[in-house]
Amino acid sequence: MPIRFPCRNPECGLELMISERSQAGRIRCPKCGTVQPVPRRTPRPAPPPEPPYQPPRARKPIVYEDAPPAERGLVADGLAAGWFAVKAVPRMLVLLLVFIGASTLRDLYVSFLSVFAVAFPLLGILALLLAGCFVYLALGLFLRFYLDVAVVSMEGFGKAPVLPRQRLGEMFDMGVKALGVGVVYVLPVVTLPLLPLGLLALACCDDPRGLDFRWAWRAARAHRRALGKLWLVMGVWLVLLAAGLAGLYATKEAWAISIITSSPQSLGAAIAASVVFVFGAVAMSLWACTLACAAFRCIGLLGRHVPEIPDSLPEDPDPPKVTAAVVAACAAVGVPLQYIIWWLAVPTILD
Repeated sequence: MPIRFPCRNPECGLELMISERSQAGRIRCPKCGTVQPVPRRTPRPAPPPEPPYQPPRARKPIVYEDAPPAERGLVADGLAAGWFAVKAVPRMLVLLLVFIGASTLRDLYVSFLSVFAVAFPLLGILALLLAGCFVYLALGLFLRFYLDVAVVSMEGFGKAPVLPRQRLGEMFDMGVKALGVGVVYVLPVVTLPLLPLGLLALACCDDPRGLDFRWAWRAARAHRRALGKLWLVMGVWLVLLAAGLAGLYATKEAWAISIITSSPQSLGAAIAASVVFVFGAVAMSLWACTLACAAFRCIGLLGRHVPEIPDSLPEDPDPPKVTAAVVAACAAVGVPLQYIIWWLAVPTILD
């Protein structure tokens, strides 16, 4: 069973959850970012004493002025996730700028190494490894933030979590798990409806239990209606994602072309068109990040409205088999893909 304990920050108090047999000795609160030790077991409070019998008396009901509103349904809360995502835009913009800066440095190093790759093949291998590691780090950075969004949504908080710390080891590990989730739930295509359950399990346990396809299948069969409602809401966000990306792309292209055609041989027009392209790409990325935040908010709300799903997770994963399967799948998919990208990119860079 998972260990539940409150955050030791008196201004936070978020209930944290981790596997009882997890080897992690410390955990970071996704709400306030406080790093704290994990207790060995969850203290079980003593049952309250049974109150003495008192005959009922008629009295006026108490009405609290600041009482929280009644909880809405999964569909209503999922459609309201857009406002949560809008409030999280500043933090996602910071993540996006970190990613842009890191990818720029990566491109500079890869381009520098690629120039000498023909004479020194080891430099080409080093550039390939650098590009592959960057993919895992970028996946881990964004997935850690979105999983924290799912956690605070599951706990009922309406404020976006703090930004994750940029630790290379943790980001790389999370990137491998992200690729593993994609291999298990996305590549076979028929398993795509179970993807929210895998991400929800990864947010709850942060271990290979998120890759347990058998648990996801049983949970989907037991809660078909809730999973269908979730995909209905996420379908709305996917439609808005496609429509927004198409509109932003068309606007960017039309604006840049109008600038270039107005002054075809002007250096200022070329610079202005380049600026339009850059800011248009950033706007499209921020739009995609915002709707992804809304989608992970919906995934967390699934665990809040149907707590039987996270509670049905197995007590401990099967690390040898699951880890070996994920590593093998990632190697089988990721390594050939990186070589294909390298084979396509080297002639372009050299030309």
